[in-house]
Amino acid sequence: MRPWTLADGSPLLQGIGMAIAPDGAVWLGRSSGKLSRRDPGDGLTRDVAEVPAGARVLVFDRDGALWIATGRGAFVLRPGTGRPLAAEGLPVASYDDAAIDRFGRFWMVSSAGLYRRHHGRWIEVEVRGDLPSHDFSRISVAPDGEVWLSLNDAGLWHGRLDRKDVLTLRKVQDPLVSQVMPYIVRHDRRGWLWLGSSQGIDLYRDGRWVRVTQAEGLLWDDLAANAFFEDLDGSIWIGSSRGVSRIFDPRALFASHPLRLRITQVKRDLQPVHPGQSLLWSEAPLEVDLATPGASGGRDRFAFRYRVKGLQAQWTGTDSSHITYPVLSPGRYALEAQALDSRQRTASDIATFPFEIFPPWWRSPFAILAYLLAAAGAVTLLLRWRVGHLRARERELERLVAERTLELEQDKLALEAARAALAIKATRDELTGLLNRTGILEVMHAQMIAAERDGQPLAAVLIDLDHFKQINDQHGHLAGDGVLARVGRRLNACLRGDDRIGRYGGEELLAIMPGLAPGAHNRLRAIHDAVCSAPYAVDERILEVTCSIGVAWYRHGETSAQLLARADEALYRAKHGGRNRIELEHGGATPA
Repeated sequence: MRPWTLADGSPLLQGIGMAIAPDGAVWLGRSSGKLSRRDPGDGLTRDVAEVPAGARVLVFDRDGALWIATGRGAFVLRPGTGRPLAAEGLPVASYDDAAIDRFGRFWMVSSAGLYRRHHGRWIEVEVRGDLPSHDFSRISVAPDGEVWLSLNDAGLWHGRLDRKDVLTLRKVQDPLVSQVMPYIVRHDRRGWLWLGSSQGIDLYRDGRWVRVTQAEGLLWDDLAANAFFEDLDGSIWIGSSRGVSRIFDPRALFASHPLRLRITQVKRDLQPVHPGQSLLWSEAPLEVDLATPGASGGRDRFAFRYRVKGLQAQWTGTDSSHITYPVLSPGRYALEAQALDSRQRTASDIATFPFEIFPPWWRSPFAILAYLLAAAGAVTLLLRWRVGHLRARERELERLVAERTLELEQDKLALEAARAALAIKATRDELTGLLNRTGILEVMHAQMIAAERDGQPLAAVLIDLDHFKQINDQHGHLAGDGVLARVGRRLNACLRGDDRIGRYGGEELLAIMPGLAPGAHNRLRAIHDAVCSAPYAVDERILEVTCSIGVAWYRHGETSAQLLARADEALYRAKHGGRNRIELEHGGATPA
């Protein structure tokens, strides 16, 4: 294996899009906007053209024209020309993906909508459905014509063109797919759908989803955008920030053994309980242990649900295989439990454990009868003694108690509402909806303690909006507030796992990202793209906003002030190095 270099020996840096031309030449699009071509004749690679922004996706159409999707529009380089031209009929917007379906139809997605090439010209496709926006990000068309789309938001949508060229989309109703922001949406030659994200791969075939992660052999769960390739032998290559994974037999991903559940042990007061056993009532809870024999996978793969038939109609869910059931009243019961595999989307048969609880002697029928007789006698004597006075006093006390109870309940509700409002106001920024300075610093302190304890990486990411004062000066503070609010929403949608982001001050934001390794550039670029990839529509004005990012990683034993100082130094280098870039604490820079 040798590095891919230009003809003069200089390295090919930051390639983000690749395509093979009809003549066998390999074209590479780079984040600088340059287009490089490897000549199939002499094997040399040369820079042959350039577009104004990073070439995210390259696609050759059936006429041999090269279409280039960038963050500043779509361009086309036709055979026999040396200069890419802006695609006629497409608006200037952020373009993230393109596809040619089996009918030869050419599709492109952008922040401005969905477009299809028809009889040599581009037309905007009318899209209907309950979508949060029309800011499209990824597209793939199945062999049967079904169109699958993602937005710059969590979730996946699909639908078909009708006879009037209207595309009606429905959201995929899957609990795992609905929570991820797709980086890869591609169909293979079998018609299977591959969905890549920061959580691994979700694979769809014949109405069934499965998830593939590091636990199943992936090199890394956080996948790179559009890093998908199907080999001639049917194997699949998937790229990530840590390298490339190859799936030799995709069919094996669906080959799962039936999930089984066993109730391995039931105890009370450290004594074993057997199925069908009758127990005397006790205040001690039941302790139940569950197992899934023969199943493999990470601890987060399996969940359980349980209920006591005869007491509960609804299931109770848990991630733990140990259940502690509280005190039960006397009666006949059957504990039901079921295991759930979140990745294979399967469930085991229901395991049942019957048992009976006898009442204690002081709750036996004879004891209850004695209590009733004694109470009846006492009540009769009391009624004969002071019946009139007690009745009047009882009514008065009931009235006073009811009034006081109502007052206390109202005071309690008002106090709880006030506390809740104060808690939210103390930690949330009203404009952006993000954590405020106090809230994000509390999160950072807690995550530093966790990182010190667990030895996991922790990144502090300072984000500063470039030239934000000019927006306020030229368009007014209301427009500036509108931009900040939209930045907050975009970044919220981009978060994953335990990531948290807050408004650190003015137009400066602070993200705390536990588990982010120093080499995870794709994740940092995703945050940068969430802010900068698409313009902001504020009061009928389109505002282009970029940001500078400084990143520092927690070091053993340091304080939060020291960590923030290093992140601020990296941000200072980013601002003074040209802005619109990511600067790491060790001096590595990633231009936008």
